[in-house]
Amino acid sequence: MINPKILQSLNGSGGQMRAGDTIKLGQFNAGTTIAWFMVSNGFVPGYPPRVNTTAPVYYSDPHLNPEPNEDLRKHSVMVFDEVSQTFVVGFEDLPRLDESDDDFNDVVFMLTVNPLSAVDMGITPPIDIPQDSDHDGISDLFDDYPHDSDLAFNNYTFGPDAWGTLAFEDLWPDRGDYDFNDMIVDYNYNQITQIGNRVKKVEMNYKLRAIGARKANGFAVQTPFASSN
Repeated sequence: MINPKILQSLNGSGGQMRAGDTIKLGQFNAGTTIAWFMVSNGFVPGYPPRVNTTAPVYYSDPHLNPEPNEDLRKHSVMVFDEVSQTFVVGFEDLPRLDESDDDFNDVVFMLTVNPLSAVDMGITPPIDIPQDSDHDGISDLFDDYPHDSDLAFNNYTFGPDAWGTLAFEDLWPDRGDYDFNDMIVDYNYNQITQIGNRVKKVEMNYKLRAIGARKANGFAVQTPFASSN
């Protein structure tokens, strides 16, 4: 078994595994058939941890899966990425009945084979080539600006509809009411980047919430770079 607890092994979910980590399976003689299986919700934490031997097991060979409908016995998909010269495999971990989402992304991994000519490609389809309308190297699916080659990703401070709040006291540090309502401003920043995470544009938006001062105050923002940059 390559990994008995996929979810709990991820970085941020109790483990150290990150996308891109690799496991070498070794060398195989000509004529060897390699297949995959997944134990759905099969990890049982504890001391010692164990694999639930009664949990459903789904196989890359659909003939071994339990669905009564033969058309629904497939629990894995495999495509070939010609750019990276790798196979991509995705598994569905739910029984393919009424409750299944059929997204086949519950476990996704890549296979690298050397030499590639040793693999019988059979009917393995090539991966879909994503549309890139502005030809900036970012597919339209992930490009926030699919028709602008200079812009690619939004990077909001807080979020597209979330705002921070600044509250000012204009008597500080002198004695006063210390009510911090002399000016209240909401702010939202968006650093728009190109491919390679290079910042191309910064959008800074403010909303005046309240003015409780008698003084003729002003409000300004200073950035650490020239406006021409």
